[in-house]
Amino acid sequence: DKSNTINGESSSNLNITNSGTIISAKSKAINFTDVETGSLANLSGGIIQANTNTISMLENTGTTDDITINNYGTIFATDDDNDGTNTIKSDDDSTNVTINNFKGGHIYHTSESAVVVVGGSATLTNSGKIENKDGTSQNAITLSTDGATGATLILKDSGIVIGKINITGSGHTIKVNHGMGQS
Repeated sequence: DKSNTINGESSSNLNITNSGTIISAKSKAINFTDVETGSLANLSGGIIQANTNTISMLENTGTTDDITINNYGTIFATDDDNDGTNTIKSDDDSTNVTINNFKGGHIYHTSESAVVVVGGSATLTNSGKIENKDGTSQNAITLSTDGATGATLILKDSGIVIGKINITGSGHTIKVNHGMGQS
């Protein structure tokens, strides 16, 4: 019954490659809070699971900066009773966060909260599936900022989003790269 299976809090140059299973019975299977420069590659067949906030990129007392997540496997949260449940979460103060969900990648949960929260100037590119299993009326992705620079969402061919895209704050960019004539 522990949180923070991999606790990289306040570290630098944290690089994780997963082809197995990483599980937290509570929150944060991977904690990137206050991490400066880090990466996560969740390879095909890799599973990352927690009750809430499976991957957390928050700022507490330091800086969360230059983090890249490349997902080819499955990342999910299991708590369906908590409105604060997110699977991947970066806050408005995190900078240079890049999340790539590639074809075959699946990020999901069953909750009223967004599956992926992209805060600040983060970029989320989806070619896989991002799914709120609580239904299409629930949030799948939230773009959030309290500053002038917003997040970027890039939806690519073969990508599927099941649920709403929620936008708070301003300055966000959404690029839909589907079909002929895409830009």
